[in-house]
Amino acid sequence: MTAMRDGSSNAHGGASAATRLTRLFARFSRTAIPAVLDEVYRLTATPLERVAWRITDDHVAAQDAVQDVFLDLMRHPGRFDPSRAAWPFLIAMTINKARMIRRRSRHLHTRDPIDHELLADDGAEQLERASWLWHQVASLPREQRLIVAMRYREGRSDREVAAELELPVSTVKSRLRSARAALRPKLGGCPSTR
Repeated sequence: MTAMRDGSSNAHGGASAATRLTRLFARFSRTAIPAVLDEVYRLTATPLERVAWRITDDHVAAQDAVQDVFLDLMRHPGRFDPSRAAWPFLIAMTINKARMIRRRSRHLHTRDPIDHELLADDGAEQLERASWLWHQVASLPREQRLIVAMRYREGRSDREVAAELELPVSTVKSRLRSARAALRPKLGGCPSTR
């Protein structure tokens, strides 16, 4: 299976490895047996992570992209057309997921972490509260953190966030609700309430 490590075929069994992968993937598509998808994952995860890493430039984000690919496959096993090769299909899915993750993460990294209006008369106290609050937000899962930042820091509506992230509005609202629920118990330690 050395051929799957870099995604290429070679004279020493590369074509048979690609054929085996396609057969395994077609079997999973027909039967939805998780053990079959586990085998596909075992054969392809490392090279797919390399593909995703080239797009995201982040190893954790690359792993997330590959995991998202396999979660989608688990949810929709019949998505693969067995008459086609599995490797290009997996690469295309991985590239799309990595691009989505890169687009989403760009929003968090391009924003100024200090709101300049906080530097008014009582700016030091407000800055301390804001800094503490965003530190708490940073502990949230990435999907929730991004939505909280777009919604509250940028002042976007749920619909605008959903359109930007290519998510249903209901998903944005659900993640926002989960983020609020996770933050609520922590608010007792806020500098202004101590």
